[in-house]
Amino acid sequence: IKRLSARYRVIAPDLPGFGSSSPLSTLSEYRWKSLVPLLLSVLDKEVVDRAVFLGHDWGGELVWRFPLYFPERVIGVGAVCTPYVPAREHFYSVEKMAKLHPRLGYQVFLKSDAAPIELDSNVSLIRAVTMRATTDEKECRFNSKLKGFKSSFLATVDPLL
Repeated sequence: IKRLSARYRVIAPDLPGFGSSSPLSTLSEYRWKSLVPLLLSVLDKEVVDRAVFLGHDWGGELVWRFPLYFPERVIGVGAVCTPYVPAREHFYSVEKMAKLHPRLGYQVFLKSDAAPIELDSNVSLIRAVTMRATTDEKECRFNSKLKGFKSSFLATVDPLL
């Protein structure tokens, strides 16, 4: 953001529930049809007619959706870690997506009642693992309290070392 700001006007809104923003009231408000207009409202508030949209991870998915709804407001789109995926005709649950794409298994774990307890039990370990500094159990100092996280996340990550 800092480098881009030296040459361009950069607006970096917090998505609902991130940074300083409040979460949305209902799960259904997190559909792309609901989130895309939030970006439009940012453009309108900042008096921006057209823009280049850049996003990362779920923000990347959101910026790919924006031109489908408001192409006249888009100069270009780019995303980091999020390829464009056409909209699907049918809804797939997280559980079904994890079966189709095992690397998404950690998302099923994150929905479980055990996830907050396990994640809070060793924040520094979880951070190290999710940043993928290593996949070695001994080096990560896993203990029995982290079995759910280990099996749902690490088991789906290819060793990088």
